[in-house]
Amino acid sequence: MQVLQRIGAVIILLIFSWVAKAHQTDLSTTLLVEKGENEWVLQVRASLTAFEYEIEEHYGESSYDSPQAFQTLALEYMRDRISIIFNESELVALKHGVVKLGHETIVDFQLDGAPESLHSLKVSNLGFSDIPRSKVALIVLKEGFSKDQFILSDSNLYTVQLKAHNSKFELVAPSVDKKEVSLFIALAIILLNLTIIYWISRRKSGFEASASLQNV
Repeated sequence: MQVLQRIGAVIILLIFSWVAKAHQTDLSTTLLVEKGENEWVLQVRASLTAFEYEIEEHYGESSYDSPQAFQTLALEYMRDRISIIFNESELVALKHGVVKLGHETIVDFQLDGAPESLHSLKVSNLGFSDIPRSKVALIVLKEGFSKDQFILSDSNLYTVQLKAHNSKFELVAPSVDKKEVSLFIALAIILLNLTIIYWISRRKSGFEASASLQNV
């Protein structure tokens, strides 16, 4: 019980500034919380307007006719748009979803399939990616780990990769595909050569035209 109380206190402190802006559609919070051994919960907090915008965008403006229907669509939509992978290969499922409607609407899931140990984490939340300038604050709360915040946005495709190191989560820079880099360099060299050939041909044509005028 004390652990849950401490986690609850931390959640309140970390999201206080975001709650104050809950009416803004471009700001949301995603909380990944360890409740106990192999027990994790996911919580998504955003303005009701943001949820309405995305659901109507994907399912249509007449897709729901009651709060219950809206909640069902919200759960379905978030399940389709959120991906959580532990230890590079263990994809967990979002189970037992609950929606709490309000100016700040909250969606809770229990994670099914979380491993006993955690050394890396990949989180993707495209739930609000259709909203201009949308930003998602990702907060991971694990017992014994420092409390850090990571931003998901269009610049990182609403996805971050984290590694566990020294009781904290650190952001892993996206790897660069060496084949793609080699291809880019090759194309750049070809383009440069074509440009040089083009300008040499123009200069040669100019010299020939000048010589022809002098001979006339």
